[in-house]
Amino acid sequence: MKKTYAEIYCKRIDAAKTDEEILVAFEEMKNDDPQHYGPNLERMLGYYDAETRKRWYELLAGVSHPVFGPGFGR
Repeated sequence: MKKTYAEIYCKRIDAAKTDEEILVAFEEMKNDDPQHYGPNLERMLGYYDAETRKRWYELLAGVSHPVFGPGFGR
C-alpha cells in the first residue's frame, strides 16, 4: 500500500528532534518517495515553524524552500 504524504513527510518531520533522527527521517523519505522527495520535503517544511525549518535546512545541504529559497525560516 502506498504511503500518504503525511506518512512520508509530516509524521517524520514531527517526530525527528535530534540531528540523527532528522538524517534517518530524510533517508526514509528518499526511500519512500525517490523521484520527488526533494521538492516535496522542501514544500512541506514551509508549513513548519521557523525553528524546525532552520534545523532541517541547515542540516541537509541543498534543501531549501522552493519559492523563498535557502534563507526562508532563518
